[in-house]
Amino acid sequence: MRHTHGSLTIQEPTETRSSASLTLDVPLPVVVLNEYIRKHFSMLMELSDSISLSSFGSRLRIGCTVCGLWEK
Repeated sequence: MRHTHGSLTIQEPTETRSSASLTLDVPLPVVVLNEYIRKHFSMLMELSDSISLSSFGSRLRIGCTVCGLWEK
């Protein structure tokens, strides 16, 4: 199931897709996005040691090395 809220897209796992992804399409520096994520996605930040951020132009992808949060 895919939910889109403005520039935020959340892709949930499905029966045929075991991973999830969260993508922010906003033209902000990674530091600003990181602070936004920490404030609004505190549940994800409980895994902060496993969360990695990757910026592709204006797109930020969040990946969890434990649960495979990267979109495949």
